[in-house]
Amino acid sequence: MDTDIAQAAEAFDSVIRNNAEGELAEAQRLAARLGKARCYANTDRPDEAIKMITEIITKAEPEDIELHARAYNALGTAHRKADRVQDALLAFLHVDTLYFQVSEAHAEALSNLAQLWNEIGKTEEAVRAQQILAERYKNSPWAK
Repeated sequence: MDTDIAQAAEAFDSVIRNNAEGELAEAQRLAARLGKARCYANTDRPDEAIKMITEIITKAEPEDIELHARAYNALGTAHRKADRVQDALLAFLHVDTLYFQVSEAHAEALSNLAQLWNEIGKTEEAVRAQQILAERYKNSPWAK
């Protein structure tokens, strides 16, 4: 694991180990687990990431749309790393369809969708995703 990613994973672990009680503390631990799963998704441990993210999605409050959006993007990233294009598409489509109101997560999903649609030869879908990304999120790093 790259040094920066290892350091990030350790920082997330310190939050996960925190014994604070209450809903806010639990929400922070859940977000930290998602951060750690993202670390795994971006390394050689995508299957571990997928398992963690699936648990996070199950445990997260349905109203926490930001966490869900970030989790589905992380899931898509993990599936891409594991060369599961269809599963990655489905994860990113979750964000595009259900969590589009979370701007930065939506931009990330659209960027990934444009790339994935191109990879499988779905040019019209790729152009649509790229157009929405350029129109709505032109200042986002995902639009570059």
